[in-house]
Amino acid sequence: MSELDTIGTALGRLEMSNLSTAPLVVPAAIASLAGVPAPKGDSDAVQLIADAFGKACGPIDQVAFDMENATQRDLPEVWVGRTGDLAGDVMVAVTEDIKESGQVFDKAKKILANLSAGFADAHRKFGDAQDPLRRAVDACDHKEYETARSLGRSAGEGLAAAYLAAAEASRVAVRDLEALTDQARAHAMNTGNLDNSDKLVLAESAIPDGAHNDNLILSESEAQRAAQRLDGLSDADRKRMEDLLTHAKSPQERAYLMKTLAAGHSVDEVSKFGELIHGHGDDPKWLEQKLTPIVTQTQSASVEYQDGTFDSSGKPNAGSWTQGAYPTCVASSTVMARAMVDPAYALSLTTGNKPDDPASTSKDAFLRRLRDEQATTYDHGRDEGSLIDKAHQLFGADGMYPDEGRTIANEDIGRYTGQTYDLHDLGNAGDRRNVLPDIERAVDQGQPVPFQVNGNGGHQMLVIGHKGDQLEIYNPWGNTGWISEDAFINGHVNDLPGPDQKPQTALPPNVGGVLLPH
Repeated sequence: MSELDTIGTALGRLEMSNLSTAPLVVPAAIASLAGVPAPKGDSDAVQLIADAFGKACGPIDQVAFDMENATQRDLPEVWVGRTGDLAGDVMVAVTEDIKESGQVFDKAKKILANLSAGFADAHRKFGDAQDPLRRAVDACDHKEYETARSLGRSAGEGLAAAYLAAAEASRVAVRDLEALTDQARAHAMNTGNLDNSDKLVLAESAIPDGAHNDNLILSESEAQRAAQRLDGLSDADRKRMEDLLTHAKSPQERAYLMKTLAAGHSVDEVSKFGELIHGHGDDPKWLEQKLTPIVTQTQSASVEYQDGTFDSSGKPNAGSWTQGAYPTCVASSTVMARAMVDPAYALSLTTGNKPDDPASTSKDAFLRRLRDEQATTYDHGRDEGSLIDKAHQLFGADGMYPDEGRTIANEDIGRYTGQTYDLHDLGNAGDRRNVLPDIERAVDQGQPVPFQVNGNGGHQMLVIGHKGDQLEIYNPWGNTGWISEDAFINGHVNDLPGPDQKPQTALPPNVGGVLLPH
């Protein structure tokens, strides 16, 4: 029996005791509470470790600053041509890696400092409970059982609060440290077919918009899967893949080639994809617009494809990644999830695989292809539904049901990530709280997680990111935003802000199910 169970049992006995049972029940319950030890967790020791991480940040930041200056000023003067370009790529990657090391140390310091504070708070609560507990023992000795009962309840509630505070502090620290671990694993591309500088450049390649570490092209799971696929190629195919990487014009182009390999494409398919993008391989902004549908931002934002042209007022011509007025939230979130993990698929939607044809890359052409793909996915998913779902369709119900969503998630997302999606019903806050660590672990590794909401109609969205106690959500109404874990757990998903930063109150508020990859 855990300490919380012991406390809960004692409080229950105090609550149920009466005049006839008090002489036996109350002293026994008080004795149980008095035997509860202080919560585990040494606040001072954890703070010492946090301080050590903090002290390490300063030298690392200075090294990163010096490296950045050398990369921008000194290297171009002494090294020119293709060799200089490759050396520059490595230097930029090393600089970003060192910067990230400093950021990781700083994050670790803050995580451990918060854990130390949490432990200190737990021990403070435990200490505050000792006085009413001693007075309850003394009241029992004097056979003042009603006084002892009241003091015991106060003490027991204080002890419970102490253990809950320690447990919550530990949960948050584990969550945040796991996120740092997942971030570090993305750099460990475990393959013998790339040298360390190649691995580093690939791991540090990011799109130009948004914070660097939040917008790396290769996620942890993609880096691992790309390495596995590269090692599994025949000698001839591996040589072809290495040639593609060698002749790529930028780190971003190389990263997109590896991401496409990770998505399960053959080397022939990767080669065709490479031919389509190579003419723009030295234009990271073009690659981002065509191959990365979502840029992670600190605030809510519209999700748009910009075709590179402008209207008469100078505003970029852009089409929204939205379901529009159609009942295709499940299909549309599935299309988005695949576009996030499969650059070849994203390119087919944004350009129709004709990246140099303005008629094919225009926002209007994109919107037609997106709508057609959403409709195709929707129609196929409903055809694949169960007999019950088909009965719903027969009687005129629009939309898709969770088992249909699971089918198309496995066909259109899992097939390209190497994952299997399972449906989990989430009927209450406890269910959501229990599954949240698995959701966060999945998105930290770069795997989008579809979830269903209800309470004001039905809708499906994606969890696509996680930072601290915040979840990044893609809403197929055409936007992304952040909500707290508490809102996700306790039925306030409609707190999700839209592009105007105001809550989207029309959203169904309750999370009813989630499709978890494994």
